[in-house]
Amino acid sequence: MIDKFESLPQEKKKRILDACIEEFALNGYDKASTNSIVKKAGISKGLLFHYFGSKKTLFLYVFDYCANYLIE
Repeated sequence: MIDKFESLPQEKKKRILDACIEEFALNGYDKASTNSIVKKAGISKGLLFHYFGSKKTLFLYVFDYCANYLIE
């Protein structure tokens, strides 16, 4: 699943990641809304779950992405 996300154009990946980071940072995992994420990212909810499968997988991916960004 995540391979499909990884193969997206950089601009689209950035748009999705930015929306996710903002939503999780402002609301935490429990209160984060995937509806809000897809609206900010300009994609459908089905597409978000096509890429990540679940909110938990999405959160863990974003967490790893941010941790790696800080390490670099």
